[in-house]
Amino acid sequence: EEPPEHVKFIFATTEAQKLPATITSRCQRFDLRRIPTDAIAGHLLTIAGKEEISLEQAAADSIARAAEGGLRDAESMLDQAVAFCGTTITDGDVMSVFGFTSRETLTALGAALLGRDAGEAMRIIGEQADAGKDMSRLLGDLIGHLRDLLVAEVETPSAVPREKLLMLLDHFAETEARMRWAADKKLQFDVAAIKAVHLLEQVSLDDVIASLIRVSDPKSPLR
Repeated sequence: EEPPEHVKFIFATTEAQKLPATITSRCQRFDLRRIPTDAIAGHLLTIAGKEEISLEQAAADSIARAAEGGLRDAESMLDQAVAFCGTTITDGDVMSVFGFTSRETLTALGAALLGRDAGEAMRIIGEQADAGKDMSRLLGDLIGHLRDLLVAEVETPSAVPREKLLMLLDHFAETEARMRWAADKKLQFDVAAIKAVHLLEQVSLDDVIASLIRVSDPKSPLR
């Protein structure tokens, strides 16, 4: 029977393609998507302005990125930041309260890995561990940084080869899965950094071999 006009049924699913046509033909469909980071940051700044909270743009950006498209999560994090820091919130405050990693640290760590400097990478990891940073979160932030580099490389080719970035992303994604159950997460991170450098060195050796083949055999398909 038809329900009363004031009754609304809401059916939520992540697998809409599995619904039969007999159901979908009788429904209005709304596809919910993650909210863009810049839109969330702008909304947080609007809230801060109305509540007379001094919120740095960089702090709003950091919260928005961490919320990963969830506006409710971003608003909750802003509430927590106000509870800990008062009405003046800097990017450093956000990093401290939520244990985030600064862009400078991620840039330095990524550069050390891509530069095949395992010692410097381990030094940065150790520095973050000594500061009380969560190693799982640090690894997740590093993966996000590498993903951003990959997207930037696709849009504007840079000096960082796409193959290297893809290799590092795959490698650290596997490390992230193992780290969930590891007792010593820093050790897992250190080992992963050393392996990453070895992987990149192997890629460089392959590049040398390919170059030698091209020089010795002009008809080679590698040319």
